[in-house]
Amino acid sequence: MNSLYSHSTKRDKACAKSLVKTLSAFLFSLFACALAYGHGYTHGQLTIGHPWARASIPGATGGAVYLRLENRGGSADALIAVRTPVAEHAELHLHAMQGDIVKMSAVDRIEIPAQGKIELRPDSYHIMLFGLKRALTAGEKFPLELVFANSGAITVDVKVENTPTAP
Repeated sequence: MNSLYSHSTKRDKACAKSLVKTLSAFLFSLFACALAYGHGYTHGQLTIGHPWARASIPGATGGAVYLRLENRGGSADALIAVRTPVAEHAELHLHAMQGDIVKMSAVDRIEIPAQGKIELRPDSYHIMLFGLKRALTAGEKFPLELVFANSGAITVDVKVENTPTAP
């Protein structure tokens, strides 16, 4: 009986070690994914996910910012203005196909429906930066004020990334 008990205990210890290793690897992977996915903010009923901009090329006077907006509330809201100290002017824009032609135009607002999501991305809605006061360098952050029709204003940090596509 004593040898059966000690064998069972050794097996239990081995299982526990294996479980701890597996759980540790899972938690590390989850943490790494969270870091890779980005940073986010909560502002009332709104969640602002991973504001980012591409690093600018030498001599560029413009840039763009992308992010995700989620409205967890029961009423719609809208992004109505943006401001940043790194550019002379910032605007809400829409990049859309009209036939075979790609058109980019300023919009007055970006609607966020109740219980809805919208992603500002390179081929859709985005924030244009005009008259950059300095180059946007990969690895840095800069402030961007987002103004919402119902939720008011919040300032977020935009991460500058050296990437050709959205993270």
